[in-house]
Amino acid sequence: MAKQKRKNNAEPPKRQKSQQKTICNCSVCCGKLVAYATKRRHEAGLGAVELRANVVQSLGKRPPSMSTHSLQPAKKKAAISNDHPAVLTAQSQTANSLDSYNHHPTELEQSRSIDDAAPRVPSPTPQDTTSEARIQEIALNQWRGCLRRQHRSPSVDDDVYFAGDVDPHDGDHLLNMDVDALQGAEEEEEELADIEVDKHPDGVNQEVDDTTFRCAFQREAAAVALSGEVFDEAELLLLRMYALKVEDHLTERTFNRLFKVFPNSGQTTLKLTKKHVRFLSGFQPIQYDCCINSCVCFVGPQYKDLDRCPYEKCREPRYKENGQPRKVFEYIPLIPRLKAQMANPTLAKAMRYRSERESSPQDTEDVFDGTHYKSLLGKMVPSSNPPIPFFSDPRDVALGISTDGFGPFEHRDKTCWPIILFNYNLPPDIRFQKQYCINVGTIPGPKKPWDVDSFLFALMEELVRLEIGIEAFDSLTLTFFDFHCYVILGFGDIPAMSLILHMKGQNGLVPCRLCDIQAIRGASKIHYVPLNRENFRKANPAKYDPAKLPMRTHDDFIRKAKEVDAAVTIAEEDRLSKKYGIKGLPILSNLSSLSIPSSFPYDFMHLIWENLMKNLISFWTSDFKDLDHKQKGYIIKKANWEKIGEETAASRSTIPSSFGAAPPNIATKQSQMTAEMYANWTLFIAPIVLKGRFRNAKYYSHFMELVMLLRLCLSFKITRAMREEIKNGFRKWVLSYEELYYERDPDRLSTCPLTIHALLHIADSIETMGPVWTYWAWPMERHCNKLLPSIRSRRHPYVCISTFVSAVAQLDQIRLKYNLVDALNLDPVKKDAHVYTHALYPGFKLAPTKREETLSKSLKKLIWGALATRYQVKSDIVKRIVKLNTPVLQYGRVTRLNGGDLMYARDLVKQWEDGRDASYVRVSRTVAGHSLNMLKVCMMQYTLLVDRHARSHNRASVFDERNFFGQLLRTFVITVPASKRLKLANPTVVILALIRSVKANKGTDNTFYYKKNGALEVVDLATVQCVVGRVPCPGKEWAIVDRSDVITHDRALKGRSRRGSLVVLNSSLSSTTRCTASRAPVYKLLI
Repeated sequence: MAKQKRKNNAEPPKRQKSQQKTICNCSVCCGKLVAYATKRRHEAGLGAVELRANVVQSLGKRPPSMSTHSLQPAKKKAAISNDHPAVLTAQSQTANSLDSYNHHPTELEQSRSIDDAAPRVPSPTPQDTTSEARIQEIALNQWRGCLRRQHRSPSVDDDVYFAGDVDPHDGDHLLNMDVDALQGAEEEEEELADIEVDKHPDGVNQEVDDTTFRCAFQREAAAVALSGEVFDEAELLLLRMYALKVEDHLTERTFNRLFKVFPNSGQTTLKLTKKHVRFLSGFQPIQYDCCINSCVCFVGPQYKDLDRCPYEKCREPRYKENGQPRKVFEYIPLIPRLKAQMANPTLAKAMRYRSERESSPQDTEDVFDGTHYKSLLGKMVPSSNPPIPFFSDPRDVALGISTDGFGPFEHRDKTCWPIILFNYNLPPDIRFQKQYCINVGTIPGPKKPWDVDSFLFALMEELVRLEIGIEAFDSLTLTFFDFHCYVILGFGDIPAMSLILHMKGQNGLVPCRLCDIQAIRGASKIHYVPLNRENFRKANPAKYDPAKLPMRTHDDFIRKAKEVDAAVTIAEEDRLSKKYGIKGLPILSNLSSLSIPSSFPYDFMHLIWENLMKNLISFWTSDFKDLDHKQKGYIIKKANWEKIGEETAASRSTIPSSFGAAPPNIATKQSQMTAEMYANWTLFIAPIVLKGRFRNAKYYSHFMELVMLLRLCLSFKITRAMREEIKNGFRKWVLSYEELYYERDPDRLSTCPLTIHALLHIADSIETMGPVWTYWAWPMERHCNKLLPSIRSRRHPYVCISTFVSAVAQLDQIRLKYNLVDALNLDPVKKDAHVYTHALYPGFKLAPTKREETLSKSLKKLIWGALATRYQVKSDIVKRIVKLNTPVLQYGRVTRLNGGDLMYARDLVKQWEDGRDASYVRVSRTVAGHSLNMLKVCMMQYTLLVDRHARSHNRASVFDERNFFGQLLRTFVITVPASKRLKLANPTVVILALIRSVKANKGTDNTFYYKKNGALEVVDLATVQCVVGRVPCPGKEWAIVDRSDVITHDRALKGRSRRGSLVVLNSSLSSTTRCTASRAPVYKLLI
């Protein structure tokens, strides 16, 4: 196809900037040179302008090379031949390095933000020189590799996807929208340029090298910004309206109509509002030309001068006839956003979590307990000058990167690829919350990128500079420091990780990214990875020992990748890539903080809930591929499967909503199930409803072994012994799986996909990278779901997504920089007018329904008995001291604070017909005494030390620990007066709970079952731990579902509680009281 020539349009003349300046005598500017309009506004006392004057004055001191126009990559004005020279001169190597798109860290730092005010303009430092050299080396390596790939077609086992029914010109419609947006941005940049280059009277830009002055200026500017005095109410109203438009996905027409609804709001047009938001955030997306089919991004020395897609099967023109790009990729700068987090005192303090957390050498609770992070401590950052160790500063940040293919439409024939970074320095309770997920860009569809590294170029430049170190302001110490960030982790599903690691993927001859196991091919063209392949004549080896797999190492991976890249011919490259399962050296290998492939563990969510469980259910229902399932022991009869579905649906009303999404009837509505539903069904419901349903009971035992292993993987704390149990357990489980399902039959080879083999690497990944929740894909999936409502046009889906992501990033930046988190929160404030809390019960909150009534004799007797046990006296003594003649305050709702559960007292709060019961609870406590002192919250479990000799008052107490469950009926707030007999110097508040116990017995599957209710008991509220669920069973029996010891998806997003041994430090309790109670829920893992 002939190359299309573009019009060589001349650049429009730049507007002449006004040269009329005057000296401002206001207290803020201190005699600085400003425009007349600025002086008049300062004299009027406008606070927002006063602050900006300081910032603008400092920006005016920057050299011309740091102009805001350099934020935009240079536009090509003439068609350039595809015959790019194979050898670059030294001069072109420098010009065409990775930062050849005129995007430098100093330019990123030139944003109009407070944290960038008055930077010094130093001569090149060793760090600057080092980072530039590293970037040039990366760029040249990538360019050489791309020259070999330009004419290479994807092999059969490659994952490159080109749908035949996708129009190659599907992105033509993006031109008009992109060009209009680009032209509008250029006009606004010209307008902003009028105030950005304030100069001193002599017309020479001044350099400020005095660190003391700069720190003082930064402290003053930060104090003004974070005080909230920067914005008046009119400006806050404008920001709130824009936040409403973005977060609720209002159309431009609706936004403009708000002015008539609120005529006194001072609202401006959407264009001016966006301009204002961009100014306040201090950054804007940077647009790079990309292929219309998303094959490559035209950036860097290998692509920036091309006018056609280099992929041989695409070759689409880069430009339209008018010289404008057909499609663009928007990159959102990373450095300004990380610096804003460090410049916010609240977040900067939270980011000390990494350096301040206490770590046990034997236990694994976070990514920082993994051997990879620990191996970095003490190692030197390559090319650092002077040499510095990784994470030597408590402010150094650990980052994780994730990506995934996201289908904006139901049929998923078109995909885009968000690129997300996570700040692991943040504590788990906020780490994955959406406002802290850093989206640096979404690779537009409609197809999978042919060279994903080209889309990662801009990010790589910033990551290299962050690794070497940049200057940032610490809002805690109020000083500048060398800010370092290191990417230590990457995660996503198998196709996504194969894409960014340049690996063959799950259909390759060497499909596993963590080991070199050889796959074998059956009758089809698909590869599978059984451990035992003795019945395949050409298999070598004939059998793999799961304990001695040929693990990949970082050095070995890099060596093989370089060998593939160094291949002289295409045929040689194909042969090597098939042999190694590696297609080349990924750009991420240039980050010295990553260890490939161990830094990229398998994603637990996709591996278990989206693959393994779906496959097992397909086996049980005779629906797994085209295999012969007749007379197999794993088959569940259709009638039994329908009963399983009915029991699953019936449990919806008896499992609390805090457990997460309730599974539907799995027999009839399995297509509606999400990964979260599969997780809840597998962990809590399936062990109950599958019991006795298999033709051969050994398949149920095999499944229960899997559930036990999954629960271990999801434990809050994983000890060394637990890691060994997980490792040995999965080895045994996979071997048993091959015996039960694969049966070593070549005709059943399809039962051994990569997702079964990957189970063998879970324990190693936990040891290397930490618990599975630190790198499962739920945060990414949640982010993708957040993007769906932003797609307002089926013709422009990727533009809609990019616009929304950029707007959200700018709003989040404004919230951080100016401390406007609460001011820009549009959700109504929940009023706790009738909430009751007490210092003696810091982990609880009581809420209405509220009632005051005189208690019946039977309730009084129970309360006196509970108080007598508490204070180790007889009931008659308590009865004389605590008379209970007046109405007693009662509450119907109990909440465990810090991420705990909401529990209902069933006598006071009635359940809706379609509601989910949250009245059954678990109580965990050890109490000395002669009676059962338990607390049950609507259905609850409690662990008590029960006196073996409770009925023999003259015998010494011998306590046994037992678990109890029950239903919470009421809560009482009792004031116990001061009494010498009770050893109380002052009146004391005691909160008690009325529980109807259940007679539960532990089954062989470690599940508690009950048929009848027990006696009423009154216990202390401090023993209430969490809600539990119930699943109906045949014979009017109930099974109790307890999730207290595992991290579920819902708890990863909303909070989790954990149990442990502790001594109750509560003056209202006896000093001899000992309990095995739940610690206050301390982690909220997300989002």
